[in-house]
Amino acid sequence: MQVELKKIKVLSLLVSALPVLLLIIGVVGGLFTFILLPDPGVASRLPQILQRNMAAGVFALAYTAATILFLVIVALLYNLLVSLGLPGVKVIFAAPSEEGAGTEIQGQE
Repeated sequence: MQVELKKIKVLSLLVSALPVLLLIIGVVGGLFTFILLPDPGVASRLPQILQRNMAAGVFALAYTAATILFLVIVALLYNLLVSLGLPGVKVIFAAPSEEGAGTEIQGQE
């Protein structure tokens, strides 16, 4: 079975598990950047732990917002290019084998 992705629903990028996943990645990145393994230059400018926590939180929110904005722009550009006639992404799914080995995804053309 061959499926072609014709349109990406932008709202599905905003109201899904994706923003939560990006926020978790941002929090982990902020913790490592500002609290666990701080850069000496950053550590001298943020001496209080409250300042470091605030910086980690702002980093996580900014990372999440910037990444979602980038993904929304990419989805809108993809939708525009597909509507202009360019082919969309094609995925080929193979039917499950009769031996019951499970499903396989094949990239044959």
